[in-house]
Amino acid sequence: MLCFCFSAHLIDNPDEIYGLFCSFLINKKSIFVPCKTKSVKKETMSSDLHDFLPVLMQIAFSIVFVFATVFASNMLGPKRKSARKQANFECGLDPTGDARSPFPIKYFLIAILFVLFDMEIVFMYPWAVNFKATGWDGLLKMGGFIALLLVGYLYIVKRKALEWEK
Repeated sequence: MLCFCFSAHLIDNPDEIYGLFCSFLINKKSIFVPCKTKSVKKETMSSDLHDFLPVLMQIAFSIVFVFATVFASNMLGPKRKSARKQANFECGLDPTGDARSPFPIKYFLIAILFVLFDMEIVFMYPWAVNFKATGWDGLLKMGGFIALLLVGYLYIVKRKALEWEK
């Protein structure tokens, strides 16, 4: 057990700490102790711009590398153009219709539900790693969490949010 004096020097003698604590309890005196040394040497952190040179070199190298690879692939790549290659590519099918046609909201709903129920893994993984340390208390809390997810899932099934229209 260590005790700090007023200017942050350590007192590591247990008898002195015990004596200070007892005098505080009995006499209600301050437990701050005058230090035995008169001056405290402070260390200051100095930094120059030279310390950041490796970071700046890394950033510069990254930027140069990106532009160099894009330029090299543009110069060295094949240049055979055709009408078929210039056409828009859409999932292996020929593009038909307008790109600005209304999109069914069902896709967005399924995506939001996926993210919602996928987030349970974020909470279950740390619990699974520390399963033995959490004990019965952790098991009951995780059971409540899974029960809450089950209630949400049953609500979604009841509302038929996962059924596709025929």
